[in-house]
Amino acid sequence: MTRLAKMTSLAGITRGLGRLVFCATLAFGGAVGMAQEAQSPAEGAQPVLNPDPSGAAATTPPATTPSATTPSATTDAAQSDIDYVAWQTLAESAEAALEDPASTSVTMELLRAQLVEWRAALLVAQSANSARLATLRQLIEALGPVPAEGETEADEIATRRAQLNEQLVRAQAPSLAADEAYRRADGLIGEIDRVERERQADALLQLLPSPINPANWPDALRALVETNLGIWREVTQRWALPNGRESLLDNLPAILLLLAGGVALILRGRTLIEVLIAKLMARSSVRGMRVSALALSLGQIIIPTLGVFALSNAMRLSGLFGISGTVVIGMLPTIGFLIFSSFWLGGQIFPKSDAFLPLKLSSERRAEGRLLTVLYGAVFGVDWLRSSLFDTQDLTEASRAVLAFPALLLGGILLVRLGGLLRLHVASENLADDAARFRVAMIALLGRAAVIIGIVGPVLAAVGYISAASAMILPAATSLGMIGLLFVLQVLVTDV
Repeated sequence: MTRLAKMTSLAGITRGLGRLVFCATLAFGGAVGMAQEAQSPAEGAQPVLNPDPSGAAATTPPATTPSATTPSATTDAAQSDIDYVAWQTLAESAEAALEDPASTSVTMELLRAQLVEWRAALLVAQSANSARLATLRQLIEALGPVPAEGETEADEIATRRAQLNEQLVRAQAPSLAADEAYRRADGLIGEIDRVERERQADALLQLLPSPINPANWPDALRALVETNLGIWREVTQRWALPNGRESLLDNLPAILLLLAGGVALILRGRTLIEVLIAKLMARSSVRGMRVSALALSLGQIIIPTLGVFALSNAMRLSGLFGISGTVVIGMLPTIGFLIFSSFWLGGQIFPKSDAFLPLKLSSERRAEGRLLTVLYGAVFGVDWLRSSLFDTQDLTEASRAVLAFPALLLGGILLVRLGGLLRLHVASENLADDAARFRVAMIALLGRAAVIIGIVGPVLAAVGYISAASAMILPAATSLGMIGLLFVLQVLVTDV
């Protein structure tokens, strides 16, 4: 019977893996198809960027510009392909943007990206004609030292020396031009970085209207409602068009396939991975098995995220969504990844089983920790979606503050609760040696910091310092999660 039970268990695992592979194939196939569909119109096209507010066209390095992986042996040929007219245009655009206070951060980022490409190409071009220059210098040295003042040398040698010096000057010209352009590009990049740092510092100290003032709520609520209604109007307008319905019907088989695969991956993926991990842990007691289970548990992130990706592609294939709807659809895989990663991280730091406890907490407190971790991932994802939808809209400062405040408030509350769980662990830890005392001291410090940030952050946000609160709350929770993961990995090392 024992052998039969094992065979039945293996058959069940095989069937489960077969379903996962099938659903993942559907999702991945849909994703690849969508990627090819999205990229096909752009084949052979050259991107043109024009971030300069004045309208001057910013240009990218020529196609023959050496990349970071191109051997330096190609520099002689690449030098002649450097378009200094295009470079001058880009440099002037960057200088104009730096002088214009109205230049946006997006403009600066586009310019900086192009300047980085040009700087890399110009760095390679500095070594142009290096072999020829070395040869000319050797030939000049072979003629002997230059005669001192009042001394003369043979006419043939003097003539030859003058010819070689002239050739050397001409050969050095491209390298000198590239060096000057490189220094200019590097300086412009440094200036852009300085301006962006100053803007970020100013943003942290910017005081917006208080989001807890009821007078500021109507505009924010109106913007939220209008955005959602706008997405609905996009769908209804496209559905009213004959070609919109035709596109949906043409892609209906692929849409249904992606929907079925996506739902299966989301609903069953994590559960099947948990079953596999449980059977793996029960069937073996070999050292290092926890590490294998941890690696296998990553499927709890990957598989459901593939499911969300499949659903996103299904909605995109329908052709019913406009600009705002496409933004939401594009954010769904990211939000799904954040939520499922939070599920996974919560399960590692606050596991259900008592066999391996990174933090010494009761089962009730561990369940609370898992819930708090998942809620944080959801808050982070929703706030990211809010930023993508509303940061590009022409909203009042009061509306922006009101829309950002709920995520900051919830994030602060979650930080306080997580800090409380860390302090509970510290209270139950046994300080047997110096290493344990140091570990407990670090966890206690993290717990106090989480509580302080969780209180101070929402207070700053309530006053109106939204950027400062955002720079405290969300990164603090992310850092806390990463430290928790490192703690889990450090404990697992002892099992190897």
